[in-house]
Amino acid sequence: MASRLTVQLATNLVVSVIVMIVGSIMHGTSFTAGQYVLMLVVSLLGAAVFLSIGQAIVGVIQSVTAINAIGRVLFIALVLTGILGSTGILGDDFKNFAAWTPVGALINLFSAVLGIAQWGSDATSGLIASFGYIVVFAWVGIRWFRWEPQ
Repeated sequence: MASRLTVQLATNLVVSVIVMIVGSIMHGTSFTAGQYVLMLVVSLLGAAVFLSIGQAIVGVIQSVTAINAIGRVLFIALVLTGILGSTGILGDDFKNFAAWTPVGALINLFSAVLGIAQWGSDATSGLIASFGYIVVFAWVGIRWFRWEPQ
């Protein structure tokens, strides 16, 4: 299991580097070396958040078909909530709620790292929420995971 998580994190790191390079070329932006490092750290944090959520789903649900279905629906719901919520288009209450979702927390962290927004309470809350998600979901996933063939 540790080797699988390591491979997933390494893959995320490679994809993050490619996205950062291609994105900066396409948009004509330049980042400092420190910003690249911080973006990679936030990318790895995001990977750990979603890997822990996946581990919790696998630990709690036994059916492979149900895991696939729930994982896809949950991913879509999390992404839409985070993206729509961060724009404020659905109101301030939903924006505040979305800032505490995994995607919203990572959006706030990326905004702070890239200098789009100053590091403030939103970024700090995002960092706390991300570590909280990792700890809680990893604990749930590890606690109830069973090596039983289906």
